[in-house]
Amino acid sequence: TVTFDAFGDELAEGNLQVSCNTGSLKVLKVDSETKNPISGIKFELKKDGQDEGLIQETNENGEVVFENLYQGKYILKEIETAKEYKINENTFNINIEFNKQSDITVQNDIIKGWIRIIKQDLENSNVRLEGVKFELYDENMNLLETLETDARGEAISQKYPSVNRKYYLKEVQTIDGYVLDEKLNEITLANDAILDVFIKNVKEPKEPEIIYIDPEPEVIIIENEPEVIIKEVEP
Repeated sequence: TVTFDAFGDELAEGNLQVSCNTGSLKVLKVDSETKNPISGIKFELKKDGQDEGLIQETNENGEVVFENLYQGKYILKEIETAKEYKINENTFNINIEFNKQSDITVQNDIIKGWIRIIKQDLENSNVRLEGVKFELYDENMNLLETLETDARGEAISQKYPSVNRKYYLKEVQTIDGYVLDEKLNEITLANDAILDVFIKNVKEPKEPEIIYIDPEPEVIIIENEPEVIIKEVEP
């Protein structure tokens, strides 16, 4: 730009630059429960009315910044998430203003699963066992919760993260007449669904049945049940 005085003489020369695209957008991506940042999530930002947009990915702090944006309305959408999370399918309307940063926090739900223990008699699966207690552990053998079967022989756990996770289930208390199953069961949860875990118990062995025969009054005395041993009582 050249400036002249009233007589046409040159006074000064300079360049004037006006920036009108100094608005920006900062996106923070967090876990919906823990509020911990999530990295590697891809977002697309489109100016309203345009087909193509800008695509960026969150860093280790769960942040991504879109800079040098013209003023106006934009649409933000998550297009790719981490494998252990559900994608956030919402679209977010963003207004970019001159020389200002807009901020938005977007939350993701982690994919979870849960178990239903079904406790049965080994010989008759129609017989359900009430009052059997179990302990559920994470992959580091930290106790998560204690479960007890109800009148239907069932116990349902809370929901836990399922992708690339291992859990362990152990019976810690059974009911009278049955043998405690002390095996440690490895559990891989179903994603966003319930997993039925069938565990069967063996009945305790009973003492042999003994029948005493008294020849005098001919009275038979029976103790217990299964195996039969007959002994004659000496007169």
